[in-house]
Amino acid sequence: MDKEGKGISSANNRVQFDAWRKINDNLKLGFRYRGQKDMDRFMARYDFNYGMFLSSGDFWYQFNNNNAEDNIEMEWFPIGVKIGPVTAKYLLNYKENNNAVKSEESYTEHQIRLYAPLYKWDRLSLSTEARITLHAEKDMVNDKDYTTWEDFGRNRLYLKANYAVSEDLNVYVNYAYEFNENERRNGSTADESVGNYQNLTFGWNYKF
Repeated sequence: MDKEGKGISSANNRVQFDAWRKINDNLKLGFRYRGQKDMDRFMARYDFNYGMFLSSGDFWYQFNNNNAEDNIEMEWFPIGVKIGPVTAKYLLNYKENNNAVKSEESYTEHQIRLYAPLYKWDRLSLSTEARITLHAEKDMVNDKDYTTWEDFGRNRLYLKANYAVSEDLNVYVNYAYEFNENERRNGSTADESVGNYQNLTFGWNYKF
């Protein structure tokens, strides 16, 4: 949404298909297909828990339809710990472009994510999530100059509200605020300041 007068417009549309199979009480495996105007993504997934310990991951191959190189990518939580209502996870985000000839060959980001409930009353629940980037790095073609997040330089805080309208329907609102700062590498002259970022999401889930 453009707040300066251009109103609301659609930039992209998405169709998504998910399938899961429970292997045992601790492990389930899944598959996801996501299709958009600019790409098709085929994803292998897993989710594991044992006592207070958690692990999960999404690993995919992406066909890009806008003359960009195809890429492989993963969002992997190798370890997480749940203590009471609070959960802490370590995230490794890795992306590699196939046959990169222009600029970026790969991107690696390390994050800590924290989750906690805030309030629950009847059908309304509030929760929060924090995403803290520890380190981010890029491998560039021919050591080209670039910018990336400073260490601890990208942090996002979520406030999430969920309301159960009925047994089958719930509506939610998520607000995110991110503050960040870039670091110049290999002689880059790009602006270090990216600017703060806000995101507001409305949605609903209905079970048939």
